[in-house]
Amino acid sequence: GTFTAGSVPGIYGNTVRATVTGLEGFASVEVFDGTAPVVTIDPIPGDLTNSLTPSITGQAVDDYSTVTEVLFRIAEENADITQAEMKQGRLEGTGKDVRFTLPVSVLQDGKYKVAVQAKNERELVTDPPVEYAFTIDTTPPAVTISGVEQTPSGVSTAGILDELLDDTLNRANVKVMGQADDHLTNITRIEAALDGGEWTNATPEDGTLDTQSESFSVMAEGLAT
Repeated sequence: GTFTAGSVPGIYGNTVRATVTGLEGFASVEVFDGTAPVVTIDPIPGDLTNSLTPSITGQAVDDYSTVTEVLFRIAEENADITQAEMKQGRLEGTGKDVRFTLPVSVLQDGKYKVAVQAKNERELVTDPPVEYAFTIDTTPPAVTISGVEQTPSGVSTAGILDELLDDTLNRANVKVMGQADDHLTNITRIEAALDGGEWTNATPEDGTLDTQSESFSVMAEGLAT
């Protein structure tokens, strides 16, 4: 006779047995696995790195079959990732639940996305691929000083820090204004130090650091000529 395990994905551990006048015969049941491995990618903190060879890791899990390969493509944010070269990831161990690392080549500053698929021993592949977006930024923000003004008298000088030592300022509180700009990511902190002293937080003009271009000011108190 015949035995049908069914069409639901899984491993069927049934053994078929037939008895004829006291004699028994056995037949194995073929495993039916209709599911591909599930892929998860470990997020980079803040989805931001200052490494040109970032370490991208993750996990591939299959309920029924051994994971045999991890494949990936990487492309710039606005590019068609399906046209990127398919590359081989590195499996860390063997089995149904494995970690992997993607050997990313040296890149440059920019926004990228990676698409990852895993394959099991039955040639079933994760579809659609799992995508993850991240940014590489190795360039520090540019800082410019836009002006200096004395408070509370209102006497001001135009942009030359050496003028802070001018005798006309005598001992005074001085406000230094400037701009911080980054070509890729938001400004997260602005600090200033006077004559090699302690670094203190500057104040963003709008009260919040949340853009790639931020105007700021910092107060230097009790300056003397």
